Parts: sequence; structure tokens; C-alpha cells
Amino acid sequence: MLSPIDPVHLKMRRYVGWFFVLCSLVLQGGVIMAFVLHLDWLALLLVVPLPLWCFVGLAIAALGWWVLRAPLSWISSVLWLLVLMLAADEVRVLANYATPEPKKNVPLRSDGKTVMRVMTLNCRNFEMGNPVPAILEWHPDIVLLQEIHPFWVRSITEQLFHNDGGGDYRVHKANGIVSRWPIRDMKRDERYRDLHVLIEQPDGALLTVANVHLLSAVTDLRPWSLPCWREHWKARQMRRDEMLKTTQSLSLIHI
Repeated sequence: MLSPIDPVHLKMRRYVGWFFVLCSLVLQGGVIMAFVLHLDWLALLLVVPLPLWCFVGLAIAALGWWVLRAPLSWISSVLWLLVLMLAADEVRVLANYATPEPKKNVPLRSDGKTVMRVMTLNCRNFEMGNPVPAILEWHPDIVLLQEIHPFWVRSITEQLFHNDGGGDYRVHKANGIVSRWPIRDMKRDERYRDLHVLIEQPDGALLTVANVHLLSAVTDLRPWSLPCWREHWKARQMRRDEMLKTTQSLSLIHI
């Protein structure tokens, strides 16, 4: 014999189901505004990687389906998958899966011309080990280094290009640029760690290179704290101002 349906239980189940669906949609709206529209006041959401937000949103939408069997849960799930595929850098990288891996210490060519090889690396003052051997293996033409002592910038320059009879480098606030070719001009701002140089290539063409190391991001994760939201908001605006000044200063480099 079938048990009678409890109206109170059914009503509560419906409320809980719709609550999960609503939470999924609200979270989705916030994530889209933070990662796609880049709204500063939602900068706190950017501390958590987008795929993790998508996983949380899908889990909430699945709970809504399990409790309520609401078709809107499926719609929310599809939207989360679209956000993941279209906006997450981690997913777009998979498109390069079939791309041949570049060869170390072997110059690449495109349309019959040698391709310039540029490497960028945050050395973190060698806290994670000595990255110099890995840099030398690739034998790059230009190296952008962050959080590194000036001695190592000079040493990398000498080790890379001592056989070529060339090599040049510049350092500013633990930011370094190593170049196979001569550096003709340098621009720096004492307020920031950014470093811009003008490199003269063998054919005489001038190449502007910027090594940008933005102000440190805030990593506080207390969404229940209003000051935490404000701190992330302020830090986001400061880094945007730094990028603006960095872009403007590029036009000031000259011989």
C-alpha cells in the first residue's frame, strides 16, 4: 500500500529545490560579471579559479535537480558548461593538445624566417629551486625575469650569449630583461617593478619590450567580511592604474 504524500514535506522539498536552483543562477551571474565583464567590485571572486567555480555551480544545480527535478536545473548546468568552455583559460589550452612540442635549443622557423624565442619566468628568488639550467636549455633570444637578484640576471646573460660575443641586460627592482641584442634605451617607474627597454635587432629594427610585474594581489578569502571585498576592489583598481601607466610609458621610450 502506497504511503500518503505529506503536503508539508512536498512543499519543503520544493522550496529546497528552488533554493539550490536560485543559488546556482545567482553564483553564475556573479562569476560571469567577475570573469567576463571584469567588474572591480567582484574582484574577490577572481581569487578562486574559474573551473572550480564551475564545479561548485554544477554541484549546486545537480542538487536542485535531485531535490526538485526542475528543468531549470538542466538549463543552469548547460550554462555552467558554456561558461567553462568559453571563458576558462585552462580549458582553451586543451585546444593546443595536438600542437607539436617545441624543441629545446632548436631555432624554429616560419615562412622561411627564424622565429624569435622569448621566455618569461617568475624565479621567486629561487625559493622553488634554481631555474637557470632550464633557461639555458631553451637558449632564448629574450628573457623576462621577475623576483630575481641582479647578479643572476647578469650571470644568465653571460651564460647564454658568451659564445656569441653579445648579450645585454637591464634590472629594476628585482625585474630583469636579458637580450641577445643591444638594449638602446630603458624606461622605469620607481613606484612599480615594471621595466621597459628598446632592443635593436640585427636588421636595425627597434623592438619595444615590457617586463610587467604587477603589484601583489590580495589573497584574503573571507566573503562574509565586507572589508575583504573592499580590499580586493581597491587592489584591483591599483593594478589597473599600474597597467594604464605602463601602457602610457611605452610611447616614451626612444633612442
